Amino acid sequence: MEHGLNFDCYDGWEIVQSTVMGATGGVSLGAIVKFAKGAKAAKAAKNNRNRFPENPDDLLPDLPRDAKGRIYPSDKVRIRPEKHPVKPGETYSPRHHGQHYHVETRTDPTKSWNNKNNTTKVKPPEYQRGEGTGFLPGEKFPGAQ
Repeated sequence: MEHGLNFDCYDGWEIVQSTVMGATGGVSLGAIVKFAKGAKAAKAAKNNRNRFPENPDDLLPDLPRDAKGRIYPSDKVRIRPEKHPVKPGETYSPRHHGQHYHVETRTDPTKSWNNKNNTTKVKPPEYQRGEGTGFLPGEKFPGAQ
């Protein structure tokens, strides 16, 4: 299955378009998110465009979040900002213990996100087993150029 999240910036507006391609065909969604105005904000937005932010509150700020802070750009895409404490005996892994973002898709929106046969975690480029599947702040959105 191929996943892509495409983010383009035009005049202080960010158009977020997600495409999920798979055996069942393609699914597209669009959402418009307004950026803060001003030269400093515009420069920061340009430099960080298409990248996950340090602060999860800065990711798609106009979209609602559930009680756990998860963002649902559509009924088929979920972004889970997470950060976990290091437990005794564990080795620090930025993709697990530091701020990171899980991007998940599901084929059938009528089925639960907990149904593993219906959901897929989008993995970061050069993902290595055991390092965690989260995207780090500063990394590009899946499919971004």
